Amino acid sequence: MRAHALKNKGWTKGGGMLLWMLTLACTPEDTAPQFQRDVLWAMPSDSLIDTEGHVALPQDRMPFPIGGTALPVERVAWRTGFSPVQTTVFFPEEPLDPDSLPTEALAAEIGSVQMWDLTTGERIPCFAELDLFPQEEEIPSLIVRPLLPMTSGHRVAVVVTDGVQTIDGESIVAPDWFQAARDDEPVTGLDTAQFRADLDQLTTLGVDSIQFFSAFPISDGGDPLRSMVAQVEIPSDWSLEEPILAEEGSLIPPGIHARIEGHFVVDNWLVEDVQFEWDSDGLPVQQADGEADLYIYISETAMASEPGTAPVWIFGHGVFSEPDNYLYQGEDVSGVAELAERAGAILIGTRWRGMTYTDILTAVNVGNDFGRIPELSNKLAQGVANNVALTRLILEGDLLADPVFEGVADTSQVFYYGISLGGIQGATMMANNPYIEHGVLHVGGGVWSTLLERSSHWPPFETLVSYSIPSASERQILYSLSQLFWDVSDPVTFVDELSQRSVLWQEAIGDEQVPNITTEILARGAKAPLLLPAATQPPLMDTMEGPTVGPVVVQFDPELGVPPVGNRPAEVTGAHDAPRHWEGQQAQVLRFLHPDDPGVVEHFCEKQVCSASNTGD
Repeated sequence: MRAHALKNKGWTKGGGMLLWMLTLACTPEDTAPQFQRDVLWAMPSDSLIDTEGHVALPQDRMPFPIGGTALPVERVAWRTGFSPVQTTVFFPEEPLDPDSLPTEALAAEIGSVQMWDLTTGERIPCFAELDLFPQEEEIPSLIVRPLLPMTSGHRVAVVVTDGVQTIDGESIVAPDWFQAARDDEPVTGLDTAQFRADLDQLTTLGVDSIQFFSAFPISDGGDPLRSMVAQVEIPSDWSLEEPILAEEGSLIPPGIHARIEGHFVVDNWLVEDVQFEWDSDGLPVQQADGEADLYIYISETAMASEPGTAPVWIFGHGVFSEPDNYLYQGEDVSGVAELAERAGAILIGTRWRGMTYTDILTAVNVGNDFGRIPELSNKLAQGVANNVALTRLILEGDLLADPVFEGVADTSQVFYYGISLGGIQGATMMANNPYIEHGVLHVGGGVWSTLLERSSHWPPFETLVSYSIPSASERQILYSLSQLFWDVSDPVTFVDELSQRSVLWQEAIGDEQVPNITTEILARGAKAPLLLPAATQPPLMDTMEGPTVGPVVVQFDPELGVPPVGNRPAEVTGAHDAPRHWEGQQAQVLRFLHPDDPGVVEHFCEKQVCSASNTGD
């Protein structure tokens, strides 16, 4: 019986993965179909692309939660490749030595694990790590991540060489399937001709001592959102409640004159506010109009300004939050009110669907039942469309003509300022929003499938996922494949567009919520240089002196250390929040969003990095 045969080869070391791999394990040997043995060693691979060139995930072999929903593979079947930031997962037969793996810091060097663009013949910088989730029965998976978004339409290979060692100090051994294919023996489920062509090309490129590799195509996955944004109309209707004035409510922080809540009509793609319906081309089908929340905060200085001179900032809030948590708490918790007052600005925002305060239950449901992930990723895309609609309402609608603004707003000066989630999804919005030119992305990043395990927000969700999917290796498969769903609104999908936009990323060193590595992967893809002086020198990032223009990255150092390297949640240190009240951070935002000369990036901590001991005050 096949289960016994594989057990003798050591595959039961994979623990729960055996349940996934052997759907017909108890079928007699002479009637059981051959399993695609390359899939045993890698996720993803060419074997998951069908004859028409589309992603074809085998539903009957996908991990799914106990008693939960199977991964909706049909939702990504329109794609012609895997994610530009696709994580590749290998399943070794023996425990590996982590010190034999290439780290992020050594990305400029050719390491024991390599990634190659087979279309151009160029090496893709990457790093490799072992799954650090505490495991007793399973062998930790080998996880390979690109440090630069890959190119849509290209094919890539992820290569493991004999430089990777086991914990016994021996070189990793090529699996049977690889040795057979290399010797021109047929392997069920493997296109031997394509395998030989890839192997020959890798050899020609000078890749030595190959023990095995996985190859697959790339597609960016952004067409659904591009289609949505192209359909966003100027909102046809909106409403505002009575303003709450500063003297009437203690929850209004200093510097804000009035808070107004309201709603506006938006183009909607969510069926019953849950997830998309897809057409035959893999595009979401527009539904009946929806409604989005509207929050307005008018600063004291804006209200005192000359008619038609107050700039308007669209504000993006953080994860599982809402605009009021920044501007209606009685205190200025993140310095946003102070910025608005200093800029003489009007702040307008809506809730970022998917990860706003009112959508926490969606995230919990996905953590408990990973097959429901489209409910989260689709809402994030709807949130981007809502913010594009809000921009059109401000610029082209009649919102600012409402008497509450007393005619002070200047519609020629509309900018974006987003924090955390507002910096992540705000980057996607800026990439896809032709109606707004300049945006600050404070402590933002991307690459959701890499970000989550490293974020201090992850532990409660990890508890849910690990309870419903006990196998650590199976979870890594799902995390890898989850990027196919995140791509619809992940900013890394839109790095080409971002490379042409006036955006400023403000990175906090040691950020425990949005890991620095995810900010830097996104910045590399957008060809955004690092402004000097800097606290660190991320590999393969250009540097430059200021003043300059975006896209550009600027670092702030809270001097709180950095989280340990690895795919584990960071401890809460406060690094994520620390810079927001620093004079150097605020002055930089005000300069970049200056109404008369926007888009200029400068340092305001003299000739040193802005830090906890050098805030620019």
